[in-house]
Amino acid sequence: MADMFPWAMAMALALTAAAGDSPDGREPFQAQCRPVLGQALRPGSWGLVSLDVSNRFAGPLRPGLGQEVRGAWHAVRALPELAPGERRTFLVPFRPMPGASAPEAFLDGRARKALSGLVGPEDARVAALVGRLDLPSSAPAGFTAIQAAPEELPAYPSAYEGIDVLVIGELDAAAIAPAQRQALRS
Repeated sequence: MADMFPWAMAMALALTAAAGDSPDGREPFQAQCRPVLGQALRPGSWGLVSLDVSNRFAGPLRPGLGQEVRGAWHAVRALPELAPGERRTFLVPFRPMPGASAPEAFLDGRARKALSGLVGPEDARVAALVGRLDLPSSAPAGFTAIQAAPEELPAYPSAYEGIDVLVIGELDAAAIAPAQRQALRS
């Protein structure tokens, strides 16, 4: 067993060095994240985030989304593998934990990138407006209004937990997919 330690250590260092090299010398891990329904992502409520990640490492890696809660790291969602040089956008159901750090995107659990500004205040009140509406330009007192395009509506019922009021105006029936309709009915 002791004979294997130097070999295993050399292999681990070689794999780490190979995975950390960026073919073009730029930052090997790039991630952008935004809540699909604006400020509707808040602690304790499920929401949907759009996570755009690029793998500039020399080998394939698995991206994900997580956060630190009371000093312990929690990988909330692991996503399909990204090939070297691949860029992909994922729609990820996510529930920020109250009292947690800002969510972080990660690759294979080691390269982490903080996603500040992703989660709104816990006591925020959000009104989502979808479609053509003849309403005043400002939100009702105490609410933050977000305008959502029909194609951005989540197909997951739980993604609407962060919405206090959903106002649907005139829509083209073809703009809403069957899964989105089902989620809105739930």
